[in-house]
Amino acid sequence: LDLPGLSLEAIALTLWVEVKSHECAGDFESALRRLDDISKLGRKFAQNTGYWLRYVSMLNRILRGREDLLRETRESLHARMESIKSALLKEGPWLDAEQMPPESEYTPGLATKPWHDLHDQIWEHTSQNSALTAASWLLAASRLVADATSELKREFELLQAGGDPPRATG
Repeated sequence: LDLPGLSLEAIALTLWVEVKSHECAGDFESALRRLDDISKLGRKFAQNTGYWLRYVSMLNRILRGREDLLRETRESLHARMESIKSALLKEGPWLDAEQMPPESEYTPGLATKPWHDLHDQIWEHTSQNSALTAASWLLAASRLVADATSELKREFELLQAGGDPPRATG
């Protein structure tokens, strides 16, 4: 790649836009070639999880979309994909490849967990329904607080206007 006058960061960004353009057009082979070009710029541009998830996605799309691939080519692409997945599993938070997010949903540096274990929550229960049931008291309490706050606000406004607050009847 020889683009005089552009920084490596600008070239990487330009190539990344090309990756996305080729992907949107369904040209996954060209997108994969642009990803390879990005890796030639240096480790800092290609050695991140988002890059490798995108790479795996392109390999997977090529394998699914190209029935005409030679068996050796198909096996080579599949082996490359599995090798990358294995490396990602070793360094990432995932225990299994099925837990890995699609590259479009991966946000590097995201501080929160993209998934939650019910056992980490205060409403530890055996079924999904019971988690909602256990939290229902919180929803009901929130509603009561909102109603009481609204009632207090009305009484305060009446007092400010010189009126008497409503009396409880019983």
